[in-house]
Amino acid sequence: MRFMVIVKATAESEKEGALPDPQVMADMGKYNEELIKAGILLALDAGDSEVEIRQVFEMEEFAPILSDEVIQHKKRLRAQLVGQAKK
Repeated sequence: MRFMVIVKATAESEKEGALPDPQVMADMGKYNEELIKAGILLALDAGDSEVEIRQVFEMEEFAPILSDEVIQHKKRLRAQLVGQAKK
């Protein structure tokens, strides 16, 4: 099971030229590295903000309601999008 963490913008984070505290960034970087090594982290961005956590579903989890053909088609589309994003 995977989750996406969404950190919502604040007035402070939206100030033009505002930079985060270097120690907070270092601490967050260390924590994120631990999550990456553990295979838990999917994507990241963070700060002193409102946080929303959503479960990320894989196509296989829809097997009870979708045919294998539809699942494979959607997987191919996702791979194409990822490929385009890397260009």
